[in-house]
Amino acid sequence: MHEEGGRRESLSWFEQRLAYGWEVDRPTFLERVFVKTKEGAAIPKVLYVELHGRDAATGKAVSERINNE
Repeated sequence: MHEEGGRRESLSWFEQRLAYGWEVDRPTFLERVFVKTKEGAAIPKVLYVELHGRDAATGKAVSERINNE
């Protein structure tokens, strides 16, 4: 929580139901995250998430796009 000094907090019930999950296949340094949304009536819908970083072993740039289907 950047606004509150960087402290961690558990996800709320609502956030747990809507949050993305992921598994790590290889060690990578995450540099950037981009989330594309479409505004809705109550909450925005996530269309996709792009993850950008560098492979920890080689330093090679890597990226992945996760589509919400």
